[in-house]
Amino acid sequence: MLLVFLEEPSARARYVVRHVTERLLGLSVRFAAGLEEFRSADGVPRLAYSDPPIPATLHVPVSGALADGRKPQGVHLREGVPEIFRTKDGHD
Repeated sequence: MLLVFLEEPSARARYVVRHVTERLLGLSVRFAAGLEEFRSADGVPRLAYSDPPIPATLHVPVSGALADGRKPQGVHLREGVPEIFRTKDGHD
């Protein structure tokens, strides 16, 4: 089971996380009700879609791409790799 914290929870974000973890990777997922629950979950694999990073977790920086209603602003190339939603650290 993978515990996930979404800084900006939305139906779109939950759908994308479930699609990638459950359907593509075959892992079960549970969403943390809040940051306190997420931080106190010792010994559980954790993923945070947040800024700034949370220590001892897999981190995906928030670009807003998973917020409901956000639309791409075009495709940019970074070292030959297409990016749709940019962040200060690259892309999400």
